Amino acid sequence: MALPKLFPSRSNQLNLPMPDYLWLLCAQAQLPEAMLLFLVAWMRGAAPERLLSGALLVFLTLWTIYDLILDAPGALEQVDPVRLLLDALMGGVVVSIALYANRIYPVWMSGAQLAALSAHFARATLVNLPPAAYMAMTQFPNYIHMLVLALGLCAHTIRKRRVGGSYPNWSD
Repeated sequence: MALPKLFPSRSNQLNLPMPDYLWLLCAQAQLPEAMLLFLVAWMRGAAPERLLSGALLVFLTLWTIYDLILDAPGALEQVDPVRLLLDALMGGVVVSIALYANRIYPVWMSGAQLAALSAHFARATLVNLPPAAYMAMTQFPNYIHMLVLALGLCAHTIRKRRVGGSYPNWSD
């Protein structure tokens, strides 16, 4: 008895192996959400929210462009140096903002980004790491980023109303 296909054959027009195709779909699905967060942060947020949402948007845009143009099938079988570099750069930006922002949620985003960065080291050291696990370990933290940033924007808006105006964006 043959198992039914989860995805019709025309859905994978790039003829990528399924984990690579899911990776591409995850990255493309995250981009509109990041754009929406960026717009909300630009209208309602202060400097930390704008910087974090901008960094997330740039990161996901570069990730998607890399996947669409330069990526080769089977990239999940080994550590991809470009993805590692993108995750390291994003980690540096998020950690830098977390160290100086007068908010707690960037620290949570830093933790999620460090988890994504550790996925590359897991891929390099664990011979039997399934490609789908590597994909999940690098993609899921982006959803955490977006959720935490959205919650941080809500907290910023509530705090701004509670104090009756602006408050310091950066710690001294």
